[in-house]
This record gives sequence, C-alpha cells and structure tokens, in this order.
Amino acid sequence: MNDDELMDQLLRKTMVAPPPQLSSGFDAKVMAAMRPRRLSSSGRVVIGVYAIAALVLTVWTMREAGLAVIVASALVTAAVSFGLSSYARALAYRSDTVTR
Repeated sequence: MNDDELMDQLLRKTMVAPPPQLSSGFDAKVMAAMRPRRLSSSGRVVIGVYAIAALVLTVWTMREAGLAVIVASALVTAAVSFGLSSYARALAYRSDTVTR
C-alpha cells in the first residue's frame, strides 16, 4: 500500500467513527481555570499587618511634624497608591485578555 491509499483508508475510518465528545465537566473546568485568582485569607492578613506596621512606622517617623503634614502626606500616598494599583490592574487585565 502506498501513502495515498493509507491516507484514504485513514480518512474513511475517521469519517465513519462517531465525533469525539468533551467530558460533561469540561466547561466548568475551563471556567474555573479562567477565573481570576483571589488572595487567600492568610495573604490578606499578611497585607493587613504590613499596612498597619507601615502606618505606625510612618506616624512614628513623622511624630515631630505637624498633624496637618502627617494627614496630607497620608492622603497623597493613599491617592498615589490607589492610582498605581488601578493602573497595574488595568495592565494585567489587558495583557490577560490579549493572551486568551
């Protein structure tokens, strides 16, 4: 048998066979894999402890500055960090949708 006959035989067998089916839980598995990852509860605790420690250290470092300066610097820092985190999330979302 030559290559053309083998290919014809393979195609005939393939055309007669029933089409392959995906498992019943395939969609659920794909959706679970595509769902954004969430931070675990221990991760949230670590970030919370870090934020509180950073706040305490900042206030202690700036203890000789006036209260207005401390509040203003905290507000500016919070605004900048919020803006940067929003920008980073937007970049991550865009790169995630491009790779899909």
